[in-house]
This record gives sequence, structure tokens and C-alpha cells, in this order.
Amino acid sequence: MISLEIQGLPPTTNQAFVNHKGGRHLSLEAKWFKEAVQTVVACNRVKPIHGQVQVSLIFYSEKWFTKAGIPRRIDVANLEKLFVDAVFEQLGMDDSCIFSLNLHKRPGPELSVIKIQPLEMP
Repeated sequence: MISLEIQGLPPTTNQAFVNHKGGRHLSLEAKWFKEAVQTVVACNRVKPIHGQVQVSLIFYSEKWFTKAGIPRRIDVANLEKLFVDAVFEQLGMDDSCIFSLNLHKRPGPELSVIKIQPLEMP
């Protein structure tokens, strides 16, 4: 199993790209997040998994709730795209091999966690 922790949250799908000179490019925030992923992968000397995988993403933040305890309208699925793309790119893995994907929001200091493991077929 691969387990990686990246400080902070990835930019949402809407914040990850900017329109510039007739094309779409990564935003500065997205580039910084991808660099953080690259550093974490290199420091952990992670080896890729070949074949079908299951992925669990856990996003920690104090932003999920208002001070009154009401859930904010923050779509966890919008955090998935850049995070998965960055990690799988750095590992040399193809994200089309993801056959199971679980997303979780948890209260706590901002942290993004990805767990990747081979998919056990019945």
C-alpha cells in the first residue's frame, strides 16, 4: 500500500486552471501543490503499483463547518482531480487503473492524505 500526506488542501477543479493566451494552464496554486506532491513522493521513495487499484482520499480542514456547526457547501469531489493527477503522475501510474475511489472530509488542520492499494478482485 502507498500512503502519502501532503500539507494543505489541493486547489479545487475551478481553481486549478486559468485561461491564458487562448489556452488553459495550471494556476500558480496548482503548480505549488504539484511541487509539494513531487517532494513528498521523492522523500518517501514510493514504488508504483501496477494493475487495478483502489484509492482513498482524506481531506482534513477546519473549513468544513461554520462556527455554528453547519456544514459549508464545499464539494469534496472538486478536490480530487488535481490531487490524484499529481500523485499518479509522480508515481508513473495511470489513473485509469483506479477502479474504486473513496472521498472523505474530516475536521482537523489542513492535510491531504492519499492511500493507494491493489484492488482485490472477488
